[in-house]
Amino acid sequence: MLSLKTQKRKLQAYQTSLAAAVARETEAARTLAAAGRRERALLALRKRAESRRLIEQTEGWLLQLEQTLVQLDSSQRTAQLLGAMKSGAEVLQQLTRTAQLADVESLMEDTAEAAEATRSLQQALEGGRGESQEEAEAELEELMAAMEAEELPTPPRAVPTAPAMPAAPAAPRPAEAAREEPTMLPA
Repeated sequence: MLSLKTQKRKLQAYQTSLAAAVARETEAARTLAAAGRRERALLALRKRAESRRLIEQTEGWLLQLEQTLVQLDSSQRTAQLLGAMKSGAEVLQQLTRTAQLADVESLMEDTAEAAEATRSLQQALEGGRGESQEEAEAELEELMAAMEAEELPTPPRAVPTAPAMPAAPAAPRPAEAAREEPTMLPA
């Protein structure tokens, strides 16, 4: 594939040189025609026509080369995909060989037994709580029926006021506290 890409670069370089040759031959034909050298000008135009034909031929080669590169890349990707599918199939076959039907059935039974044990534990836990829940709901309904039957006294709307408290003695002002001399207590 590397050699094909190298060949493609060489063809592109050849095509570029042919385009430059076409430009040179066109300019040469103009110069020769202006100088009155008709035969030489015709020769330059024939060379230009040949260079254009080679450019078209090179374009065809480049197109074929590009198609070949695309097909080669596609084939490589397909080969990689097939290799991955083959290795996946081999792993799957190894798994099916190691896992016998009896082992799978035993595993399924163990799983079912564990699920049943979990369910019975949940039922035991919910059973005690479920009866308590039913009892609590029945007791709430009885309490509500008793409340409706007894008309409970309504709470008073006005809040009673507390008796007035005597005013607390005023704290000495800082200026007065500074005037008073501290008393010494006997030791």
